[in-house]
Amino acid sequence: MEVCELAGLNSATWVARVAREEASKLHEALGRVKFMDPATDCVSPIGEGLLVDSLQREYPAAFLVAKTRPPAVYRGNPFQVEVALAHDPKAIPADQQVTLLRFANRVPLLYQQGACA
Repeated sequence: MEVCELAGLNSATWVARVAREEASKLHEALGRVKFMDPATDCVSPIGEGLLVDSLQREYPAAFLVAKTRPPAVYRGNPFQVEVALAHDPKAIPADQQVTLLRFANRVPLLYQQGACA
């Protein structure tokens, strides 16, 4: 209703009968209205404990830390950021590259692996 009022349109108007000028006004009004964010309860985090446990198996003597941020919404898409770090100077010599693993929805991202670093 608020979008139609901002656009100066009748909310009972059929979509097929909206003229180009009215559609333009409607599009502009959509950008001015604040919509409610979608629920974030659909996000399924791995969890700090499981992240640390999995790194512990690979790097038993390393310094391990993990952090999970609360869920948020960006452009209508719920998401959650989780980070884990293992630092073991003995296992990773200074002259070698580190391994960076990125995941989205628990699936490894193979394209541009270090793009976020």
